[in-house]
Amino acid sequence: KMQVSPKELLVSLRAACPLVMCVQNFVAMDLSANVLLAAGASPAMVNAPQESEDFTKVSSALSINVGTALTQEWMEASLLSAAAAKRNGLPWVLDPVGVGVTKHRTD
Repeated sequence: KMQVSPKELLVSLRAACPLVMCVQNFVAMDLSANVLLAAGASPAMVNAPQESEDFTKVSSALSINVGTALTQEWMEASLLSAAAAKRNGLPWVLDPVGVGVTKHRTD
């Protein structure tokens, strides 16, 4: 097993300066951007479905948060981005805030 220290990981991340596309709600947007910047990444908040697929293709990673972003447009952007990430082998994470609480969030 290769052991890599947290410091080495952070140095590597900062050297790479990955573009992280975020489909975020307004509550999480500012904090997410600041955490990514502090870690050495380059965050991009993209919530428009018209550019979701194209933007995902040039990103290094994708983060989707569905906390308060449950409009049709934001959900479409989330689905298009996740599908593009899967097609392109891009790592992505979903923060399913409140899923299971209401029918709309669960569907």
